[in-house]
Amino acid sequence: MKKLLIAVLAAIIPMMASAELFGFSAIPSNAPLNPSIGENQLFMDVTETGLGEVSIVFTNTGPEPSTIAEIYFDAPDVEPPLNLALVQIINTPGVSYVYDANPQNLPAGRMFLFCADLGTEPENPAPKNGIDPYEYLVLEMTYTDPPHNFIDLLQSGDLRIGLHVISMGTSEDSESFINVIPEPSTALLLGFSGLLIKVRRDYRKKFFL
Repeated sequence: MKKLLIAVLAAIIPMMASAELFGFSAIPSNAPLNPSIGENQLFMDVTETGLGEVSIVFTNTGPEPSTIAEIYFDAPDVEPPLNLALVQIINTPGVSYVYDANPQNLPAGRMFLFCADLGTEPENPAPKNGIDPYEYLVLEMTYTDPPHNFIDLLQSGDLRIGLHVISMGTSEDSESFINVIPEPSTALLLGFSGLLIKVRRDYRKKFFL
């Protein structure tokens, strides 16, 4: 039994290191209930798909009204340069994103020294083409690896991802969110969650699409 457990862990741990689930935290709010909406239902599943290649699934799990609009990436102090590039946008039913974002920086992001290097946004009108409850978007990206690792940079805070979320709750206000940096004690658990999500998604693609 012990040998079997060791073998299973040896197989799972490398896979866990290549997938991670992240939540988001609100920056100064326009309405008291909006932060909890975003923090409870906005997530990104980050998977390393190859050397210097990463796939990010942005999900709005619902049910509260909200639409992810612009998505921003900030890694200004990474050396050598990260050279982050958006190579493919995979839109899903109800979601239609384009390259570049306007405004060019996360609204209210400068309060947290957030200065976007890259961004993407939904086609107009954003409330119709953004990521609504129960919808998701996939971004395929490349970066300099070695020496960098995308997930490690997110965990250290050297790379940050920001969301501008609109049409929130009954007030229909907008809010900005930045990805949460996992505590070291929870990073392993979050990695396993990301792995389970990927396995479930691959299973559904294989058997139901």
